[in-house]
Amino acid sequence: MANSIQMDLLSHYNIKEMVVDGLDHFNRRLKEVSAEYQLRDDPDAIKDFYNVCIASKKSFKPKDDYPPLSLGSSVKEMKYVHYALCVFSTAFAKINSGTSVVAPVSSANSVG
Repeated sequence: MANSIQMDLLSHYNIKEMVVDGLDHFNRRLKEVSAEYQLRDDPDAIKDFYNVCIASKKSFKPKDDYPPLSLGSSVKEMKYVHYALCVFSTAFAKINSGTSVVAPVSSANSVG
């Protein structure tokens, strides 16, 4: 999938640490394609810009029948392999300006 990444999860990660690591991967990919925006990666504001959900094994889209995961939950204890990062449009920022931009996507989207 064009809007997904694969990354190794460390067993000691909690969901928030997984998101921060994933955002680093996404932002590197956005830089590689010379995107005009990046995803905000402030660890203290993760809950304001993102939800993490269990993802379907086939489509990698968030499973609607599960609530978003708690940022403090242990990845090892979750025992899932696929996660979906749901991004709110306020998570997008113009590179070098730090201001929010209207994202080219709807208000919450699965990107991984």
